[in-house]
Amino acid sequence: MWIISGARGPKVHELPLLVELKYQIQWERLKVDLTELAKKRYFDRWSVAKLAIHFDRSPETIQMYLCRMKKHEVLKKLNLSYSEKLALKPLLHEVFQGVAIGVSSPIV
Repeated sequence: MWIISGARGPKVHELPLLVELKYQIQWERLKVDLTELAKKRYFDRWSVAKLAIHFDRSPETIQMYLCRMKKHEVLKKLNLSYSEKLALKPLLHEVFQGVAIGVSSPIV
């Protein structure tokens, strides 16, 4: 702030404040392939933790994708054969732990 005396009294001049910040935006990453996610979760029986590591996302994000996949309009858009879609429908609401990382048997 600068105070300059003028003919009609002092004038206050403020310098404009300029802040420049650069952020790396997270949404530059490629989207998760929902077809691959569905196959690994429901046919290969992968756990949410293993899927999160594979797709480089948080477990909460993977869970969000799985919940979104349960909607019928999303299921129709998956790049699956007709027989795979028929096999997938009953599995969508099945509750299971999945296969742990590096382990071939399901988690109990």
